[in-house]
Amino acid sequence: MRTAREMFDFAIKNRFGHDHLILRNGIQHFKIIESQLNRDDVVELTFLGKYKRENGEKLGLCAGAIAGSKIILGQKNYPHGERTKQLDLNKVENILKHIWYLYGEVVFQFQDISFSITMDSDEAKRTHVAILNYIDKLRKDSKQKSNFDGISDEIIKYKKLAEQGHITWGDFEAKKKKLLGI
Repeated sequence: MRTAREMFDFAIKNRFGHDHLILRNGIQHFKIIESQLNRDDVVELTFLGKYKRENGEKLGLCAGAIAGSKIILGQKNYPHGERTKQLDLNKVENILKHIWYLYGEVVFQFQDISFSITMDSDEAKRTHVAILNYIDKLRKDSKQKSNFDGISDEIIKYKKLAEQGHITWGDFEAKKKKLLGI
């Protein structure tokens, strides 16, 4: 997703935040996020809700988007002004959910900041699960990439040994196949 309309439609379709005020103004919040995207950013997950700081200060409706390893919050303040916040999901310490009878909140805890997004209780549950699943996938992908980087470093090391004559090219090929699981 790249456009505000796509992000808004995704959040509503998946019920990641739903309120009559959000429906009326939600697209404006996503336009703020759209303006913050880099050329290669692709939004994977979006949500809508009421933003609240860790001190309990309520700052009104906002939109959230997850693109790659960052979370972007966008808020259009009426009649003018806007706020954005970008945080690295790799640095998230915890994502909690609090559920009450009608409403729930998804709480994002980083080392130096904490905030929550309040929405309908069922939607808070769904949004919480979707975000946790996304972060798990992000961490698995990162771990696989670091494993691959380690294997490629090993292959390069053995190639240099073969080039320097410390091992045979046959030994190099055997070690490479073993590292690649072939």
